[in-house]
Amino acid sequence: MSDTREHAVTPAELTGGPLAMVANGHDPAAAHHTTRLRDSVGRVTRRLGAFGDAETVRETGVWSERFYALPEDVAMRIVGHPFFGYLWLQLMQGCARGDREFVQTWSHHLARFLLVPHLTRHPDEPVSMRLPEPTREIRLPGSAFHLAVAHPVDTVRVSGDGDGVVRDGAVRLPRAFLLGQVTGPLGHTRRHDHLFIAGTGIEVDSGDPWIHRHLSSMNTKPAVPGYPPPDLAPADLSPEGPGHIDAAFRLIERCWPELAVEITSYVRLFVPYRSSFHSSFTEACLMGAVFLSEAMWPFSSRPHTAEHLLHEAAHLRLTLIEELDPLVEADPEATFSSPVRLDPRPLPGMLQTAFAFARIAAFHRRAHAVTGEEIHASRQAETAGQLAQALRAVEAEQSVRFTPAGERLWSEMRAEAAA
Repeated sequence: MSDTREHAVTPAELTGGPLAMVANGHDPAAAHHTTRLRDSVGRVTRRLGAFGDAETVRETGVWSERFYALPEDVAMRIVGHPFFGYLWLQLMQGCARGDREFVQTWSHHLARFLLVPHLTRHPDEPVSMRLPEPTREIRLPGSAFHLAVAHPVDTVRVSGDGDGVVRDGAVRLPRAFLLGQVTGPLGHTRRHDHLFIAGTGIEVDSGDPWIHRHLSSMNTKPAVPGYPPPDLAPADLSPEGPGHIDAAFRLIERCWPELAVEITSYVRLFVPYRSSFHSSFTEACLMGAVFLSEAMWPFSSRPHTAEHLLHEAAHLRLTLIEELDPLVEADPEATFSSPVRLDPRPLPGMLQTAFAFARIAAFHRRAHAVTGEEIHASRQAETAGQLAQALRAVEAEQSVRFTPAGERLWSEMRAEAAA
């Protein structure tokens, strides 16, 4: 990825192809985001060391050095994982509230992102990884597996001759086990391979403790007027679920291949969850994760699951673009009537709504042309109408001003509403 600081990004470069599609693999918005995170590692780890104790200083320093020794593409892949941004946010919030114990504990999570990439580059080096707290499940974000151990451990020691046995709260593992060269049970340790959307690097999982933590946090928020209280919970897929999700992605791939490529570059984690009314969402603190439920339609409904997936991926794309350009500005007190929400929406929310609707309408228009299925014609007409309503609501606000990139995108959304 190129560093976006080298030159000013033009509106055409920033928004790419029609409806802000990433064009020809050139994506200054994503490059800016991951470069900023990559460059922050040294600064943040120094701050964590200064905030913590001597062990925190040593641990964060060692793993920071290991991070910067990695090839650039590997480092970018690490910081681009949804859990990396989540970790950074939790640590910064811990520092802001002066919670030294939290910062010292959570600083040890950094090693979980780096253990396997480091071993891949240095296969002969014995490595010790201190875990934040005793656990029977060792998660390694960005890896295609996690480890389950029979007894709680707080330390993982990796060498050439580990046996997978837990002794005094530590498990010794051979490098071959972590590098996928040995996959069967070993001592007290089992390897659990993760599920992915077929042919992609998009992991499908709701079991990570940080997912549970985030959903629980969302449930503590007060109910939005007109809606029931949040009731989000992790969900396991039915035996047929993975096939349904694969089929939805294949539909996108067949009908809009350029969008499928963009989705695979933005989405790293697909989280199935349960809710009585809440259908799907993304969170800026988990950039690269999409959360989908079956509250509105089952995953077996291929057109609707495809729509939900591309809808949430669109939010990720626009959020990163807005890190470089606000696109539309208005009086901060202005609110708008949304075609799909009961509560008044601020301008950023309306822009996200319009952008997602534009891409949904474009997808169904393409899908109807490819498949001839009436559901796509129906959804295209419905969504185009909602898009037009959202555009009119924003355009009626006198304080609205578009940046050049925003005007370009807005005109494309107008065209989609009229298609």
